[in-house]
Amino acid sequence: MLSVDKVFLRSFNPGIVAKTGAPVVLGRERDGRWWEKFEILLKESLAELGVAVIEQKESLIISDQREGGEFCIYVHKTKRDQPHGDLFYMQMHMQELFVLDHAGWGADHSRQITQAQLDNVNVDLAERFTVLLREKFLTSGESKHPQKIAWWHRFQKVPKAYILAPLQIPRDSVIKHHSPISVYEYIEMASEWAVREKTHLVFKLHPHNQSDRSLKWMVRRRVWSSRYIHCVGGNIQEMIKDSSGLLLINSGTGFEALVHGKPVATMGQCDYKAVTYPADEKGLDGLKMFFEQYSDHQRLMAAKMVYTYCHDYAYYLAESELSEVKNRLKSYLKKRLAMSK
Repeated sequence: MLSVDKVFLRSFNPGIVAKTGAPVVLGRERDGRWWEKFEILLKESLAELGVAVIEQKESLIISDQREGGEFCIYVHKTKRDQPHGDLFYMQMHMQELFVLDHAGWGADHSRQITQAQLDNVNVDLAERFTVLLREKFLTSGESKHPQKIAWWHRFQKVPKAYILAPLQIPRDSVIKHHSPISVYEYIEMASEWAVREKTHLVFKLHPHNQSDRSLKWMVRRRVWSSRYIHCVGGNIQEMIKDSSGLLLINSGTGFEALVHGKPVATMGQCDYKAVTYPADEKGLDGLKMFFEQYSDHQRLMAAKMVYTYCHDYAYYLAESELSEVKNRLKSYLKKRLAMSK
């Protein structure tokens, strides 16, 4: 018997900005289709366990109305944000990929995947899965965030060999809590490295960087100062495919790059870090060699990471896998509910 018969769920709200709680502009609501799909599985699993759900959409304005639901599940939050929360869920790296954990998500997740844990993963299964996922990326052109092609991209000349540097939102929680440097410091450090190594570096603005004038000016100034620095506005999947590798802080684009079989260097903490070059620990001196000497073994370890992440660590909502996903989700919920006092 479970000691919990009622759960309070703070669910996804497409009509607000997640970080501020402010209402979004009418007609620009966030896409909640995949969130709804995960939440349906979550509520069905709880119902099958005999647990009632008190649901309330996320909001920073309206306080929790728990109605006796003492076991609390929160969207977007971590234990840092809601110390009394019991479980937290988040969309990670791909539209159809979610994590649910008692500590949080990303680098806050209670479990980190290590290279040692990947050794026993079936390499053929992992590679086959990654290839299919890569084909899906390139066919659809989709990413976690909508891909709007900048009008000026058609006038950009991209070098044949380049390192892709996807930018992040400076105020994002993964930067504030899990990066030793700011996005602005990253731009400067990455640019200086590229010029020093005579390596072409291509910045790609985040879809939500468009209103950040100071960031855009910093990138523009770097582009004007050196023939090795560029900025593009194309589709991220095509940019990853054509790159020699990625240098980033801890963007989810790094996970997509692992799907593409590209070498990834990270300058902050993230949940796929075990198969990347940790530039925050080793510095940038060995970075060029890492990109040039990236081996088949490293690529296959990355494929194992992608497979393990989607099938063991997170919940991948592909139609063909929903039955297995629900079984795992239900098993995890039962375990956490049983542990609740």
